[in-house]
Amino acid sequence: MIFKRIAELSILAQIAAATWLLSGMVDWCLFVMMWIAVIGFAAVLLNYVYSKDNERFLFSQPFFLSGVFILILTLIQALNPALRVLQMESFTRVSKIDYIKFLPSGVDAPFESINTWWGLIFILIIVLSASTSYIVFKNSKFTRRALLFFALNCVAMSLFAIAQKYFNAPAIYWEFNTEADYYGTFFLSNAAAIYLDFGVAVSVVLFFLKPLNFEGSFRCFLRRTFYFILALICAAGSFYSGSTGGLFVLIAIILIFILVVIYTALVKKASQFVAIGVSFCTFVAILITSLILFFTCQKQGMFASKYVSLIESSLNSRSDIRMVATDVAGQNFFYGVGANGFRYYAAPAAMSMQNHGFAGAPKAFERPHCEVLQYFVEYGIVGFSAIFFAFCAYIKRLADRRRLLQTGNLVLLLSLTVVFAYSFFEVYFHITSTAVVFAVLCMACLTSFNPVIKSAKRKKRV
Repeated sequence: MIFKRIAELSILAQIAAATWLLSGMVDWCLFVMMWIAVIGFAAVLLNYVYSKDNERFLFSQPFFLSGVFILILTLIQALNPALRVLQMESFTRVSKIDYIKFLPSGVDAPFESINTWWGLIFILIIVLSASTSYIVFKNSKFTRRALLFFALNCVAMSLFAIAQKYFNAPAIYWEFNTEADYYGTFFLSNAAAIYLDFGVAVSVVLFFLKPLNFEGSFRCFLRRTFYFILALICAAGSFYSGSTGGLFVLIAIILIFILVVIYTALVKKASQFVAIGVSFCTFVAILITSLILFFTCQKQGMFASKYVSLIESSLNSRSDIRMVATDVAGQNFFYGVGANGFRYYAAPAAMSMQNHGFAGAPKAFERPHCEVLQYFVEYGIVGFSAIFFAFCAYIKRLADRRRLLQTGNLVLLLSLTVVFAYSFFEVYFHITSTAVVFAVLCMACLTSFNPVIKSAKRKKRV
């Protein structure tokens, strides 16, 4: 059906937009990504109407229903602001206004400042893109093509970012005139590094598309070599960004790759128990060796004192921000402060806490640098419960399909888990491109990338 093809093309277009449209953090880029998501989802709906192929029924999925609930909650926040923000030439004025107190509330700020309406469009893009991906990714062949398309886009962006930084070129499209640490098509180097880490993970998934056979054909060897080169280019771009967080995630993905190769090699020669045991021991040995090397180098002064002091300063400042965020969350426990509203509540909270002995500077913090905490601050216990419900429903869906999943699914899932874990220290899921791609890749984890192999195994057992 033509509508299914349109939906598939929308996912490819969204991947390209996420890679090249300034991380989706400029208003016109955000609207382009929104219309791509709307067109793709409309094609899915039309495919439901005109086709009998309803193997994956979207509207009964808990994560879709949770997304719709968050959308409604954000819409009410946008229509019921509790604060009004006026940006003057040299200062910003925040004043309280009348609002319906028993309903969720947001902040009435300029759209380009990333307000509650921005948050509504942001959530809309994620929900619609993830929903469309869930439907079209039931086609394993298209899923493989989409992953390859994403990896190639990341490779192109990595090469562009390396050249841009090396030649000290201006930001792409000359869109920014700020001191932002842009890298490639992203306005922050740490966000770009995580995006390129996604590219590394997907390239590794492509490497494991077929069972690892060390006696395979030359054609298979060339294919794996090609995917390995893609991973290396993305890794080079991530490393060259200079992002500490991106480096940690990159090392974790490399470690995942090594352990999966060891496990795959051993499981053919020995029992599964032995393969798991050796892989786990290898992981522990690498971890212990890394810690010994780190503390040895630190003791001998091999790390620059400036770099160590910078890390300590960053950790201390983020600890102060989280104290402020926790205080704001406690005062707005039920509904939260509204999407993207934290920055406007942070400064008064910091000043109030300083009067009671808080040592941090009372400045307008942008983010608490902990995604779980920020979403709790923005949506309160009501919205956060819906997000947690969607998370649990997704885990259950993975568990239900565990027998259909393969090595590539495991590699991708572990890589996404690493990114999710590191989001407790960063703001990756409030950047449009990284959030959308994370959601799309989560849907890809539910797909058996190579169902032919599974069916062949079943025939052999019979």
